[in-house]
Amino acid sequence: MQGKILIVDDLPDVRSTASGILRDAGYFTRAAASRQEALNVLENERFHIAILDVRLDESDEDNRDGMELMRQINHCYPSVAVIIMTGYADAQIVRQSLEPVNGKQPAYCVVFKEEMSLLPEKARNAFQDALHLNLKLTIEDPQNCTEQLAKHIRFLNGKTLPAEDIALQIREIFCTLFQECEKINLGHMQQGFSGAAVFQVTPTYPVKGEGQAVVVKIGNRQEINAEIGNYEKYVKGIVGGHRIPEALRSAQTQDLGGILYSFIGLGGETENFAGYYQRNWLNDLLPVLDNLYRETLFPLKDKTGRLKENCDLRAFYMQHLHLTEEKLQRIADGIREGQAIFTERADGAWQFGTERLPDPLRYARGASFRADGFFTTIHGDLNGQNILLDPNRATWLIDFLTTTDDGHLLQDYAALETDIRFRLTPKSGVHLDALLQWERGCFEGNLLAAPNLPSIYEHPGLLKAHRIMIHIRTLAAQTTAYSERTYLIALFFNSLRAATYKEASDLTRNHALYCAAKIANRLINFQ
Repeated sequence: MQGKILIVDDLPDVRSTASGILRDAGYFTRAAASRQEALNVLENERFHIAILDVRLDESDEDNRDGMELMRQINHCYPSVAVIIMTGYADAQIVRQSLEPVNGKQPAYCVVFKEEMSLLPEKARNAFQDALHLNLKLTIEDPQNCTEQLAKHIRFLNGKTLPAEDIALQIREIFCTLFQECEKINLGHMQQGFSGAAVFQVTPTYPVKGEGQAVVVKIGNRQEINAEIGNYEKYVKGIVGGHRIPEALRSAQTQDLGGILYSFIGLGGETENFAGYYQRNWLNDLLPVLDNLYRETLFPLKDKTGRLKENCDLRAFYMQHLHLTEEKLQRIADGIREGQAIFTERADGAWQFGTERLPDPLRYARGASFRADGFFTTIHGDLNGQNILLDPNRATWLIDFLTTTDDGHLLQDYAALETDIRFRLTPKSGVHLDALLQWERGCFEGNLLAAPNLPSIYEHPGLLKAHRIMIHIRTLAAQTTAYSERTYLIALFFNSLRAATYKEASDLTRNHALYCAAKIANRLINFQ
């Protein structure tokens, strides 16, 4: 990987000389003559280092545009290291450049113009000491994982970037996380629903040789930073690291973030639950679920939480699952534009064939969801992608973006049941009528003993999902302050969320809304 350096100086000779020296040392350079030109360049192109002249107008002895540009780069482009270049010795400028602000030194160093021959050395040191970026790292990627992630990663607010630029930033994340290595080998990659990806990486060190495989997660910078914060606040040290990864290092570029996790004691390659679920039957899956909920998923959660009486569970789930009023409206608009399987009655109910059910979107807005709930540390978004299995089939957790110590305990059960229902259960060869008949059995009668309707036996995938669902509910019923109504509330909002999945088909959206309508109908009977 080639280091990129931006040189900002108002004098053409200085720009030319500095650029030539750095290009001869193997760096890519671009030059700008003013603060505004530099900001325009930075807006459209990423750099590792910016070399800034203090005075960007030689005719004005009081000009300090370079110092102002340094502050703007520090604020807007924190992953860019700054080197100040000046033609005269000014102690005040040196002090301002190197005195820490909010714990961070504004500039890596100061270089006088008569010593421009030192620029390659200073740049090399900045890559190593300030950026912690190993440009010589060899990345072996036989499955082209970086290209796959670059094409499918999603950014907040709909931001788009060229795949080539994203791929370079992914490589920079690896060059930072493995700065002391000479080579890394990227194994299989598991991409989650947010667009972030989990890599299995085997490092090779200059003297020690091949090291133990580790896990790296890379995603958009805001979400990765949030996950790092949640890990430090809620996860680290809670259960002594037992089946919880240790976050060893993090890195970020302008748009991406990465975390290096070490699974101490894992002793082999991992497989996510989604893949394991597809390949195995109940005898293998049920013990994995027992292990997950009883041993891995914060074993002390029942003792460290607290009961909240008559709390507003709607407020928790709307916030936790990011179910805004706008999203609820988009659900309604989207399903009407697609192939809806229901009709809207004049009385506001929905008609599914001969079955009349309440409008779940209207119910979500207007019903009372107050109940006693037990709140404790939860993972927050359990799904088949972020539960890992080791060679002994013990479960490990990854992805702590929505982890909190003030979460409704039943969310971790309802989320996985929902993921199995709408994502992991194969729909191929299953008619919508069979799905709806299955759901009638899931939400009628005793939740813990939902009947196996005849149609289920015709579809092994539905039968497996049904048995797994009952097992998850049985485990949920053993938790503190469980009630059937609170579990239904958790399932209701998770079903609505499933209708917002970006990758969901019309079949999945209809399926999710039907489930939400069935649950709403059941909840009405509690009031």
